[in-house]
Amino acid sequence: MQHKHNNKEAMRDALSEVLNKQLSICSAADKYNLPRVAIYRAIRAHQANTSARVTSLHNAKEKLENHIAYIQAQLTKLEDPQTP
Repeated sequence: MQHKHNNKEAMRDALSEVLNKQLSICSAADKYNLPRVAIYRAIRAHQANTSARVTSLHNAKEKLENHIAYIQAQLTKLEDPQTP
């Protein structure tokens, strides 16, 4: 069990160094004794997760903007009852 934990830590550290442009994938694979393909796949998964989070935040921003516009319209109606 300890071995798996060390592999997870090694992958986390390798991924961090590659994403921070401190090491290339090949150098990180050599340094942490990990397969290059595993690091590459971890980077792709990280990119996909980041992309999904960005999309989710963008959608949430649009919903908030629409909700703010709706509230502002309601406030305008309250301030000017003549507005249909």
